[in-house]
Amino acid sequence: MAIGQGFIGVTPIQMACFVASLARGETTTRPTLLHDPNRPPQHSEPIGLTPAQYATIVQGMEGCTTHGTASKIFNSSTFRIPG
Repeated sequence: MAIGQGFIGVTPIQMACFVASLARGETTTRPTLLHDPNRPPQHSEPIGLTPAQYATIVQGMEGCTTHGTASKIFNSSTFRIPG
């Protein structure tokens, strides 16, 4: 998504916010440029996915890098993150 293969109507920061929201199980993530330890936590309403739905999405995201066209890059020991 972030490198613009095909017609993509989102920016890289929008895609990062989407993935952050998914990881947090929330509907909205507002990006910030600086960490402020005094700022109260920002949370939005739950995304409403069942554990099975969430697992399916995560498996699909992982599968793109392990079995799809990007697998040649991401299965390389150069880019692989242990664990």
